[in-house]
Amino acid sequence: MAKKYIILDTETTGVEEEDRIIQLAFLVIDENGKIEVNQTFCLPEQKISFKAMAVHHITPEQLSDKSSLLETSVYKRLLELNTEENFLIIQNAKFDLGMLAKEGFTNKMKLIDTFNIVRHILPELESHSQQYMRYALGLYHQEKELLSTLGIKEISAHDALGDILVLWLLFCNLKKIDNLWERVSRISNLDKELIPVGLIKENIQEFPIDDMFYILSQVPVLVKNFRFGKYKDKPIELIVRRDRSYIEWMLNKMDNLDDAIRYTIHFYMYPEMLSENIISIPKTVKSEPKITSKMSIKTENSNIDQDNSSERSFEQMTLFDD
Repeated sequence: MAKKYIILDTETTGVEEEDRIIQLAFLVIDENGKIEVNQTFCLPEQKISFKAMAVHHITPEQLSDKSSLLETSVYKRLLELNTEENFLIIQNAKFDLGMLAKEGFTNKMKLIDTFNIVRHILPELESHSQQYMRYALGLYHQEKELLSTLGIKEISAHDALGDILVLWLLFCNLKKIDNLWERVSRISNLDKELIPVGLIKENIQEFPIDDMFYILSQVPVLVKNFRFGKYKDKPIELIVRRDRSYIEWMLNKMDNLDDAIRYTIHFYMYPEMLSENIISIPKTVKSEPKITSKMSIKTENSNIDQDNSSERSFEQMTLFDD
C-alpha cells in the first residue's frame, strides 16, 4: 500500500494531565500529490483554562454544540490512517500524542517529529519553535499561494488548522535544506544511538530522507548549554567534567529536570555506556529520493468547514519522493 503523510496538530483545554483536546486538524497527502484537509472542534469534559484561551482563543461557547472527539468523522478518519506504512508528522510529538493517548489513540505510523529534527540539524538557531521557524526559514513567503490554493483566508498562530499548514511548509523545506547530510553527520550522539541496532551514521546516508527523519526523530537531542541555575549559558559537557558533585545533585534532587538535559548529562558522564534507547528501523529502506527545488501547487479553491474532510490535488511538490 502506498504511503501517506499525515501532518497533525491539536489545540487543548490546557497542558496538564487532566486537560483534553478541543481541536484536531491534519492534512493527508499521498504520493501523487493529492491532499485531504481534516479538522474538527469537539466538546471536552474538562473546562478550558483561561491561560489556554489566551493562546488559541477558543471559548466554551464555540464548543457548546460540538460532539465529543471520538464521535467526530475526523477522529474516525485518523484511525483509518493509523497504519505502519504511513508517516505521521508533528511538531513536538510528545505533547500531541500524549493528548491523543488520553482518547485511546495509539500511534502505529512512522513518526517524524520536526521539533527534534530542527534541534538536530539547525542547532545554531536561538529557538526551534514552529512560529520562530516560520520566519527564520522564510516559510511565510510561501503561505500566500498555499492559502489561495486551499481557499483559506489566513494562517492563525496557535490554531490547529493554521499550524498544520505551517508545519507542512516546514517539513518540505527541511527536506531540501543546504548540506543536509553534512549537518546530520555532525550529530555527536548519532553513532552511539545507532550501534545497538547494528548501524552507524554512514548507513543512514543511503536511506530516503523520510526514513532518515524517522530515525532522527528517535535520537535524543544533546543540549549544548544549561538554561538555568548558577551555570546558565555554560556548556553542559564542561560542567560535567568540572563540577561532578553539582551534576549529581541535579540528577538526584531535580525531579522536573528536562529530559533532554538529563540525557545530555548522562551522555557526557558515561561516554562508554551504550544507549538504552532502541531505535526502530524502517522495514523497507529504498534508495535516496530525488528532492525537487521548486514547489508548484495547482488545484481548485474551496471553503473549509469547521468539521470536514476535503481533498485537493497537487503537482510537483517538494514533499514527495520521485
